[in-house]
Amino acid sequence: MVRKVVITIDWSDYAEKAFDYYIYNLHRKENEVILVHFIEASNEDEFMRKEQQMQELQEVYETRLCQLKIAYQ
Repeated sequence: MVRKVVITIDWSDYAEKAFDYYIYNLHRKENEVILVHFIEASNEDEFMRKEQQMQELQEVYETRLCQLKIAYQ
């Protein structure tokens, strides 16, 4: 049975530690990881800038998941 596990990502050390803890202590090969994030912005320009930064960060996490052969969305 496939279980979907949601992991929140941002630029904090806490997010990275939570990701690592899940990967190295809790992950099972039948699980599928879903990466989520929230962008808080006061205007559209700020949102667009932060969205680009978040996409770059998400690529970092996705690369790690691919290297470990972990399924994700």
